[in-house]
Amino acid sequence: MPKRFFWWPLRVVFPVLIISISATGEIAQKPPLAKAETHLLQIHGEELKDDYYWLKDTTRSNPEVLAYLGAENSYASAYLETMDSLKNVLEKEIRAHTPWNDLSYPSALGDYYYYTKSDPQKGYMVYCRKPGGLEGDEQIILDPNDLAAREPGLKLAQMEISPDHRYLAFLTSSREQYYTLRIKDLEQNRILTEQIAPVLGFQSAIAWANDSRTLFYARQNELYKHKLGTDPWDDKRVFWDDTPGFWLDISRSKDGQYLFLNITNGQSNEFRFMPADDPLSGFTIIHPRETGMQYYPHSHTGRFFILTNADDGETFKIMITTVEQPAREHWADFIVPQTNVTLACDPYHQGLQVFRDYLVVEEQEYGLKYLWIIDLISGLDYRLDLPEPIYSVYTVGGAEFDSPSFRFVYESMTRPQTLYEYEVRTKRLEKLKELEVGLDYDPSAYQTQRVYAQAQDGDWIPVSLVYREDLFTADGTNPLLLTAYGAYGGFLDPVFEGARISLLDRGVVFAIAHVRGGGFAGPKWYDKGKGLNKKKTFTDFLSCADFLIQQMICAPNRIAGYSENEGGLILGYVANHRPHLFRSMVLDNPPMDHLNFVLEYGSDWIYNEYGIPHIKGDFDYIRSYCPYQNIKAQDYPPILAFADYYNIRLPYWTTVKWVAKLRAVSNPSNPLLLLTDMDEQPEESASEMALKYAFILKTLKVEK
Repeated sequence: MPKRFFWWPLRVVFPVLIISISATGEIAQKPPLAKAETHLLQIHGEELKDDYYWLKDTTRSNPEVLAYLGAENSYASAYLETMDSLKNVLEKEIRAHTPWNDLSYPSALGDYYYYTKSDPQKGYMVYCRKPGGLEGDEQIILDPNDLAAREPGLKLAQMEISPDHRYLAFLTSSREQYYTLRIKDLEQNRILTEQIAPVLGFQSAIAWANDSRTLFYARQNELYKHKLGTDPWDDKRVFWDDTPGFWLDISRSKDGQYLFLNITNGQSNEFRFMPADDPLSGFTIIHPRETGMQYYPHSHTGRFFILTNADDGETFKIMITTVEQPAREHWADFIVPQTNVTLACDPYHQGLQVFRDYLVVEEQEYGLKYLWIIDLISGLDYRLDLPEPIYSVYTVGGAEFDSPSFRFVYESMTRPQTLYEYEVRTKRLEKLKELEVGLDYDPSAYQTQRVYAQAQDGDWIPVSLVYREDLFTADGTNPLLLTAYGAYGGFLDPVFEGARISLLDRGVVFAIAHVRGGGFAGPKWYDKGKGLNKKKTFTDFLSCADFLIQQMICAPNRIAGYSENEGGLILGYVANHRPHLFRSMVLDNPPMDHLNFVLEYGSDWIYNEYGIPHIKGDFDYIRSYCPYQNIKAQDYPPILAFADYYNIRLPYWTTVKWVAKLRAVSNPSNPLLLLTDMDEQPEESASEMALKYAFILKTLKVEK
């Protein structure tokens, strides 16, 4: 569904907005100015002033706020219409370069092969299976397009097939974060009337017991058990945890022996397990939670392989214990990584696949990822050889516990995603499928490389580059787009993006700064850029930009910045402290009123990342870099910002207030544009990406 921006009729709050565009493309009418209405917050013995607090509307119905957003959308759209010709060309290119297929490939599970089908004319993939083998008759187990026809804005989350393959449990939603659990009888091809809501929309919110009739589901900090054919109102709550900031995950082990219950806040966790054959029994604790300690058990023939950061709270390793003695004092080291090597692990992805005869471990060394194979039969271990110096690789689930082979996805900034299957015993590697990119894309025409910029404190910051080789010059005249994320241990992998080809084919260099605060080089890299070290995330970005100029990779007046979500804090800091370094900035949903956001929405997860503003020292530090709090009267670069009106996690007003305050002090000769998406289920479209790229290319003076 394309994003929707609306234009509110201007009546009371603003004068009539008359926009005219001159022959040179300049907008004659001044942009709307939000009224200043002082709001004071008393904290730490001082007053925190906020002139645009009134733009925060939790009801999302205030006509005054809607009028202002409508005026901003009207102004921005009128300005951007001057780029329509370029935008239309870019949109056509982006659609042609966007892979139309997916990486789905039939995967054996029990007596069936499961797969998905994609159709460019439909908005959702269709989920299918074939019994007995690939020659069997196709069965459509779920066509979300049929559901979406009746439920606009449909979102799908977790899907789980029952162990006997008769039932499909799946989560749907038409509002962010609120999901309904549905069950489909695949033999009778009908969705059961028993529906359960609300359920968490995580990937581990539902799990089947082995009887294929008992289904467990998580509701934030509560776990319930449902029996097919019974009224959901009678479902029994089997576990709950009242610790603030913690939530529950439920999953079934790959070998089908146990149900795992994870109580976590993203930084610390606690696992319990129950025999999947006995859903009437209770959960047994493995190890009580400890602050900063994470562990993730995997069942294997009467023992648990445990991926954990036990001992030092930073470096992950693999330990082993028996099911009969799961407590921490019985754990023994199985794999301890070498210095500078980290094992991939975060609350959403654990880089360990456990099979009967072997383990597959995702590890990282100096920012490069590897797949490490450990043969449990022979005792041999080795890394898979991969063809390029800069790439991304990760394992994919779906293979059964007894499978002799596993699958992984490989891609780089020049090569599209490719699905491989590797057979451990024979070491046979088979390419199964590659994303198809149109317009005769030739990866050999593009070059990718890794360079290192020295940070202010001496650390070396990796920067991944990609460019079209025949358009790149070494004379310091190249235009460049620099991006980063660097929050919550997340980072931008050097992956393929079809839309990016439109920039590369116009001579733009694309660069990713792997700043501290992200997890690109492991947990320690993350720790160096969070809490009271958060400013290192921002200064690393500046060091990377300065380095790229000094090395003549780009021109000093031809750098644009791009960010999404928390990455916007970086560009907000740069705009305040080095406004002339970047020629323009595009920010998608940036949380710029950061101090008030952390004060109002703080949780253990957020406090661990940024500090606790109710403590004076942390408050002062967050305030010192908050983009909204540090706006000053100066020339800011051209800015295009996007806000998401219905976003719950990063509310729209954190962006809108920042734009309103900038308007009051910045140089009106540089465009400051705000587009607020009013769709309840926003999706980035080729049209919106083309709009962003058109703005970037125009401001970088790339006319091709």
